[in-house]
Parts: sequence; C-alpha cells; structure tokens
Amino acid sequence: KNEVMIARERLSRLTTIESPKEIAIKQFWTGPNVDNSGSVSADGEYLTFNDWSSGNLMIRNLKTNEIKQLTVEGTWKDPNQYVFYSLISPDGKQVAYSLYKYNGSCDLKLIKLGNQTPVILCSEMEDIIPSLWFSNGNKIIVQKYDISEKIWDLSSINIINGEIKSLIKKELAPGPGPSFFPVSLSLSFDEKYITFDFPDPSANGKY
Repeated sequence: KNEVMIARERLSRLTTIESPKEIAIKQFWTGPNVDNSGSVSADGEYLTFNDWSSGNLMIRNLKTNEIKQLTVEGTWKDPNQYVFYSLISPDGKQVAYSLYKYNGSCDLKLIKLGNQTPVILCSEMEDIIPSLWFSNGNKIIVQKYDISEKIWDLSSINIINGEIKSLIKKELAPGPGPSFFPVSLSLSFDEKYITFDFPDPSANGKY
C-alpha cells in the first residue's frame, strides 16, 4: 500500500500542468496594414481595425486571421468620411465607432455584427472617442474633445434611451493640436469609479 501511495503521488506530479510564471507575448499580426485604433473582444478572439485604403471599419479573427468588412460608409471621395476609433461590446456582438466627416463633425455610431446598418448614438462638432463599455452593454464612456475651446469632456451615453451625461470637463493648456489625446481610462471592477491620466496645464503638460 505504501509503494502504491508513493507511485500515485509521483504520477500526479508528472501529470500536473503548471501555469507559466511569466507573461507570454505572442505576435499575431505584422506588416504595413497593422492598425492600433480598434479594440480586442473580451474573449480575445477578434480585433477591430481601420482599413485606411477605404476608410472603413474591419474586424479580424485572431485565430483564423480571417478579415471581414463591417461598414460601407467610408470613402476618400468628396465628401470624404472615415472610421477612426472603435470599441467592441462586452458580449462581442456590437461595435461602437467614431465616424469623422468632411464638415469637421464626428458621429458616434453603433453597429451589430452581421448587420451593415449602423445607428447614430450622438453627433458633435468635435472628436468623439468610445473608451469604456459597461459590462451590461447599456452604457458607453466616451471622450469628447472641443478643438476650438480646448475642452476635454468625459461623458456617458446610455445606448438604450440615448441619454448623454457629462461626467467631468477639463480645460487644456493652449497649444497646437491634441497631441496627448485620447487619455488612458480604466473602469473599476464594481464599475463605480474611473481612473484616468491627464496633462496638467500648471505643470507644463506633465500627466
């Protein structure tokens, strides 16, 4: 009995799979068309990105490398318009994205995968960037940037009833262009708090 117990203990050690102690880095895409303006789905299977040859939103299967086009409204012909930032919903079934238009305005749109008819969540004469999505899929945190007034606005958008609520506004230091924009955001696990970095005008733009 003692020898059997020892043998079983040794066998259990041999068959136990230990998790890696270090972070593993894996390259999944390389080349001239790599784009970092999209987001990765929660299950790690999909990546949204921009096709800059057409201005449209694309989605890439990270397991099979299959690429599908999600929008058809992007164009470089006059009047031109193009997709920029995009954010996949927690359930992976929808994508919120910014559509920049020829007249300087920006639409925040929502599209369901498998349906090329998007809906407009809001339209502004400023930059709109989808940044965080609440786990229930009903609310999106966006960054809005008023170029003329140099105002950064963090707002929430309820995609069910369309309500837009400004959470915080900060004035930016004068100077050319939003070189820092967008800022980094993080949502707490209980979804009650948002942390963010921001350039402080009184500290010469340090974050």
